[in-house]
Amino acid sequence: MTSAAEKFSNLADRADDVVQKKGSQLHKFLDDVEDLVRHVTPLQDSDISRARQRVESSINAVRTTAERSIHKTVETTKAAAKATDGFVHDSPWTAIGIAAVAGLALGAFIRSK
Repeated sequence: MTSAAEKFSNLADRADDVVQKKGSQLHKFLDDVEDLVRHVTPLQDSDISRARQRVESSINAVRTTAERSIHKTVETTKAAAKATDGFVHDSPWTAIGIAAVAGLALGAFIRSK
């Protein structure tokens, strides 16, 4: 039988996989935009050159922000899973009570609709 700690760990790993997949899609998009900018590079028009510099700057900013966000999301998910697991192990009856009250509230909400 799988323990709660293993379930939370698996959940955190799956969340990590989803975040990494979305991050890789964003990186691919940014790589494609950078490739497009490189193909425009040979054009010498000053307006194109300024636009290319702005796009490159924006790409770098987005890439940095995305990497930080991905890392923070993964770490937060793992920390939440570990904290929840610790709470359930330290206070199982409280956790059961909270789950029961949440279930009753959800049931009442659904019934009222």
